[in-house]
Amino acid sequence: MNEAVEKDNQIERQLENRSRRFWTAMILGFLGLQLVTNVVAIVAATSQPEDTIVPDYYQKGLKWDQRFESPDTSETPPTISREGRS
Repeated sequence: MNEAVEKDNQIERQLENRSRRFWTAMILGFLGLQLVTNVVAIVAATSQPEDTIVPDYYQKGLKWDQRFESPDTSETPPTISREGRS
């Protein structure tokens, strides 16, 4: 009987160790995934070319309707196209 209890304890210890390794790996895996995602986001945000910044973007946005509705302007609203960008 003592051998059966000893064997059950050994099996429990093995299962507990396996469970500990699994959850430790799961937590570290999610941490690693978060770190990789953040690094990719930072690299993507900082590697944009400088010509993507529009000067006075906010002020142009505030005056958007006035700019194209005034009768004295010959401007037409710009068309949006993704051609020519890589």
